Amino acid sequence: MSEKENGTGEAAPARAAGTNAYVGEGIIVEATVDCLRRAADAVLVQYTEWWSCGGPPTTGDQDIDPGTTLVFKEQMETCPAEIVCVRLSDDAFWYVLSTSECPPEKCTPRMAIRCAQAEEKRLERIRSLLEETEGASVLGSPDTWVPDEQVDARRAIRFMRDAFSRFAH
Repeated sequence: MSEKENGTGEAAPARAAGTNAYVGEGIIVEATVDCLRRAADAVLVQYTEWWSCGGPPTTGDQDIDPGTTLVFKEQMETCPAEIVCVRLSDDAFWYVLSTSECPPEKCTPRMAIRCAQAEEKRLERIRSLLEETEGASVLGSPDTWVPDEQVDARRAIRFMRDAFSRFAH
């Protein structure tokens, strides 16, 4: 990546590899699917689990390729919570996003604020659970995470952006 002038006559630094603010809220974790399931169990009451990899959603365990999305969706009528986990690489790197499905016709501004606060609390709870879990670690937020050489950064960012645009409500 080339450097550009920043208007002061000095060369501006290239965009840092970990500056992904356009990706959206969420965390990057290194964890197994079982760790993610335990975290979902802790923050969701009753939920369904499904997988998606560009095609129709499926249930049950499957091969987990980069770009595969694992969704835990609460079974409730109004504003069901969703924990969305996207596999970023062949290793156990995941982008984890907490969201709620609030239909505009049923969602008042007050309810939307409560949903947003609940999403933040769920994500913080998942973060603390995974930090305490042996074999799992929280690597940071998408805007501060710098992928190592094992992760194709462009592909990982594309996966995060796709998940955020599909699932953030």
